[in-house]
Amino acid sequence: MSIKKPPATKVAGGFFLLAALTRENVMKQAASLKDFAPDTLIPGIKINTSATDYAPIEQLQMMRFKGGKWELFGDIISAEQGS
Repeated sequence: MSIKKPPATKVAGGFFLLAALTRENVMKQAASLKDFAPDTLIPGIKINTSATDYAPIEQLQMMRFKGGKWELFGDIISAEQGS
């Protein structure tokens, strides 16, 4: 039994759905993120990946426990290569 690829469906914004959900395309997209800043990260932290660098997070900000809660302090620290 062979599995057929579903037909591409164009949706708002010109994106293609279904046919683009192949493993190859998902890996290609995951390996080409540039300055992606999801809401789940500390503001200012960005995700970057490439075909040769799969480590997405190379920035951090220190936290300390004070008054019963965690608080951020200091600037964002970058460990990106070349910086």
